[in-house]
Amino acid sequence: MANVIAGDRNKAPYAGEVGNKGVWSGYHKMPVAGNIGDTIELCQVPAGAKIFGYEAAWSAHGGTATLAIGWKYKDGSAGGSATAIKAAASSVAAGNAVAAFLPIEFEKTAIIYVTNAASAIPQNGETFVAVSGEFVGTE
Repeated sequence: MANVIAGDRNKAPYAGEVGNKGVWSGYHKMPVAGNIGDTIELCQVPAGAKIFGYEAAWSAHGGTATLAIGWKYKDGSAGGSATAIKAAASSVAAGNAVAAFLPIEFEKTAIIYVTNAASAIPQNGETFVAVSGEFVGTE
């Protein structure tokens, strides 16, 4: 099982004229075929932020593939390990999803990731996730 770190994961969050609002996103295109159970770290959400929605899109991964979106604390501490944002859903065919959920507030920097099951993500398989939220107690 590989842990792939996407290039977008280390992007700095935008803090500007929109006030507390934030959108953190990540995109990854598999350079080689993955393995069942691979995790792709897409982006970081800074400490002091809370998220309450996501948008996701993926290419056809074929086979019996499923894709789940989760978060974990960057430092590996308890409280976020393997916490689902979106439960596993079929990614056999290309698709997308948009959802709102009860807010998740991060005490520490968190990583948003996707993981696949049932079938591996093929070479050139694409995944995009954007989570939206706000900074807590900032302007």
